[in-house]
Amino acid sequence: MNSRAAMILLRGLVLVIFGILFLRIPPYGVAAVPAPAIQDKSAAAARTHASFGAWIRSMPFLSSRIPVYFHGVALEEAVRFDSGIQQLTRELTDHPKFLHTRDKAYQIYLWVTWQIEYAQPFCQDDTGAISTFYKRKGLCFDKAALFAAMCRSVSIPCRLVTGLGYTGSAWEEHAWNSVFLPEEGKWIDLDTTFGTQGDYFDAPGIEKDHLYGYIQGEWH
Repeated sequence: MNSRAAMILLRGLVLVIFGILFLRIPPYGVAAVPAPAIQDKSAAAARTHASFGAWIRSMPFLSSRIPVYFHGVALEEAVRFDSGIQQLTRELTDHPKFLHTRDKAYQIYLWVTWQIEYAQPFCQDDTGAISTFYKRKGLCFDKAALFAAMCRSVSIPCRLVTGLGYTGSAWEEHAWNSVFLPEEGKWIDLDTTFGTQGDYFDAPGIEKDHLYGYIQGEWH
C-alpha cells in the first residue's frame, strides 16, 4: 500500500470514528455531587472522545481537514451568528458598567440560560446558534453553540466543550463553554444548561459534575 492510499484509508477511519462519537443529548436536571467511579458506556465513550480528539489535534494535517459535525450540522455552521444575534449581544454588553470581559460574558450567559428553553429541536437539522436564537429553544449543544456565537459576534474569545455532565442520577454526554478573560489572563468554564439549577458561571467545583471535557472549537 503506497503512502497516498494509506492516508486516504486513515482519513476514512477518522471520519467513521467521529461518526460513532456524535453526541446523544438527554434532558438535564443537575445536582452538584462528587463524581463517582464511572464504569458505564457513556464514560468510556467520553474518555475515548477526549483522547481521540487530543490525538487528532496533535496532527495538523488531519485536524485541519476533518470537519466536526453535531446532529448533521458542521460545528463552524452551528456557531455562526447573524445580524440579529450580533445586535442583541451588543445591546446586552454595550453598557458603561460592563467594562471587563467577565461582565460582558456574564450578561450573555444570563440571557442564554434564562431565555432559551431546554427542548428537543423540531428536526435533526434544526440545530445550532441561529435556529436556537429565533426559536428560543434547543438542546445543551444548541445553547452552548448560541453562547459561542454571541461571544464571537462581539469578539470575546470562547470555546465549545463536550464531555460528561451529571444529571442528578447519571452521567450523560453534555456540552458547555469556556471564555477567556484577558484582564485576568485565564479561561473560565460556564454552563448555560445547568445554569437554571444554580450559578454555573465560573462556579467553584464545576468539575464535580463535568468530566472528560474536550474542546471542540475555539474562537478569538
